[in-house]
Amino acid sequence: MKSIASSTAMPLRKMPTSEQMDDKLKGVAKMYEKQFLRQMVKAMRQTVDRSGFVKRNMAEKIFQEKLDHQHVDKWGDLGGIGLSKVIYDQLIEKYGAAMGIRSRGLRPQGPVPLNGSKAGQGPFQLQKGLPNSPGVQGAGAESFRIEKAAPEQGQPTQGNLGAVDVSAPWSGQVVSAYQSEGYGVIEMQHEGERGEESSFRSTLVFPGKVPGNIKNQAVKAGQKMALWQSQQGGMNWTITGLGTSRGSEPRTV
Repeated sequence: MKSIASSTAMPLRKMPTSEQMDDKLKGVAKMYEKQFLRQMVKAMRQTVDRSGFVKRNMAEKIFQEKLDHQHVDKWGDLGGIGLSKVIYDQLIEKYGAAMGIRSRGLRPQGPVPLNGSKAGQGPFQLQKGLPNSPGVQGAGAESFRIEKAAPEQGQPTQGNLGAVDVSAPWSGQVVSAYQSEGYGVIEMQHEGERGEESSFRSTLVFPGKVPGNIKNQAVKAGQKMALWQSQQGGMNWTITGLGTSRGSEPRTV
């Protein structure tokens, strides 16, 4: 015969996983952005100078408000103004560790300075995809080509852009580093936002030399590892092991 205590005991609540908590934070951030957009649209409506000849009844006002809410919901679902991302990042930074969620601060700090690296901007040009290039491809892989940008006509070249420091895009461990026919090859293992289950790899191939002592070494994001002789050719950057658990591709790309 079961005891009264055992028969009336409440079942233990299953603790939410870090992935579930992460999804909840995303939902909260999106909810706050939509509320902000509703207030913004409402304030904009109040600035419209309506004619006094046609009076708006209560039904029309309610319909207009509901329609604005639907527009805001679609606007927010399509990305909004980026406010939800700012809120989400701040929540992760403040509460992520306590909730078992790793920071999504996966913005790469290498392999070279890439901010503004679009055609005609900055010292380097970056192109997504490596056509006719060997390497690991397929689902869960992203590839990029980095070239030294030519100076604009009439503009002097600033500094020596021939030898360029190659830095670790993210913190991790160098699992392979070697030379091959004048090219340096560095392969790194990075831990994703949810630990080993979301780990991924990045491989750099470039004309230059790789120090032999960096293999099996732990590196920090932005740490210098080798020299790229950019005047001899571009750099191939391949990221493999991408998946929904990691989040997204590098944000500067």
